[in-house]
Amino acid sequence: MAAKKKRTRSAPGKKKPASSSFSRIKVLFWSVLFGLTVGSLALAFVLLKTMPFESVPGGKSGPDSPVISRKQADPTPRAAAHPKKVDKAPPVRRQIRTYEEDPSESLESKIREVDMAILQAALQCSIPSRGLRHTGVEQRSKAGQSYHFQTITIDPTADLKRLGKTLSTTLTALVDGAVMTSPGKNSRELRITVDGFPTHTLLPAIQTPPPRPASPPKGALAIVIDDMGQHVREGDVLAGLSVPVTFSVLPYNEHAREVAELAYRNGLEVLIHLPMEPRGYPETANPGPGALFTSMPPKTIRTLVNRAAERIPHATGVNNHMGSRFTEYGRGMDTVLAELAVRRLFFLDSMTTSRSQGRTASRRAHVPYIRRNIFLDNVQDPQAIIFQLKKAETLAKRKGTAVAIGHPYPETLKALAEWARTRDTSVRIVTVGKLLGTRG
Repeated sequence: MAAKKKRTRSAPGKKKPASSSFSRIKVLFWSVLFGLTVGSLALAFVLLKTMPFESVPGGKSGPDSPVISRKQADPTPRAAAHPKKVDKAPPVRRQIRTYEEDPSESLESKIREVDMAILQAALQCSIPSRGLRHTGVEQRSKAGQSYHFQTITIDPTADLKRLGKTLSTTLTALVDGAVMTSPGKNSRELRITVDGFPTHTLLPAIQTPPPRPASPPKGALAIVIDDMGQHVREGDVLAGLSVPVTFSVLPYNEHAREVAELAYRNGLEVLIHLPMEPRGYPETANPGPGALFTSMPPKTIRTLVNRAAERIPHATGVNNHMGSRFTEYGRGMDTVLAELAVRRLFFLDSMTTSRSQGRTASRRAHVPYIRRNIFLDNVQDPQAIIFQLKKAETLAKRKGTAVAIGHPYPETLKALAEWARTRDTSVRIVTVGKLLGTRG
């Protein structure tokens, strides 16, 4: 009995080693799990610290920084080359080259960039735009390209030395090939060259006696707004200006006929903005429906010219939309001008290339011809557009006539309204047809 009781007591004692082993396994399991967790967290932290993040320029790198692609974050090459020179300048509306101009015509394009740099430097020096005045605009040519040499006077109260320093910095930052110099140490004259050609002279204005009574008009200026017919509201705004502008309507725009009728009702001149093949087609420029191409036979060209004319009522003339390639094509231009002669329409050459055959073809067809002198809004900034309008006024007074072409951009509409209130009233604002009439 005693022996049996002893065996009964000893039986539980045999299970104790199994329970102890299980406890050790649990401890080992949780230890390994804890170790793996800590190791994973440590590895994740190391990876986050070493992972390459792209950040906003000037910001901190790291996982909290917004990720921006290099294409978005990188500034333009010119700004990157001169970061210190543009840091303090107010935002500049850079030139926006339009399809209306042949990209090879770089000199005139750069001159407009210089115009914008002058306005920008004047603003930095607290000189209002009315403190800059064109006193001379002279048409010159370089390697077959026409450009305008400008003489600009500065408000006599302005600090010309400070303006010169600011302008030199701005030109270096914004315009390739532009250099500003002064004839002498004590000279108050600033001269600008572009690619070695003189383009601007800036002088302090001389204090003058009170102005004499208004003299008779000294010149006539026509302002043409291309690309009309897409929206009616732009026509309403232009028709409400205190000066007459000429509407050049794209034949296949949605509201082309309606806008042409609106202009006619308001006593404004209407032109057909005839689409023509540009350089770069189709990769970089597309003239749109109804365009004339150098590959077309004469019959097709005649058909398209007449179809465009039928879509624009009350038109008195035609000017080319794009056309830097087609207007160089003599045979094609002869065909176009022959059709204009039948319809008794004049031709305004938009001069999207200096090699245009428009004048020659017009003479052969006995069609009245005139050419564009100034594009107004390659830089879409109201003050820059007003600057071009002032240049056009001065050119009109010097030559007797001038033609300026713009587009129905919001900035152009705003600039025209402001300029119309403060313009030089010695210059008559007329239609293109009247300019041709003044030339006989």
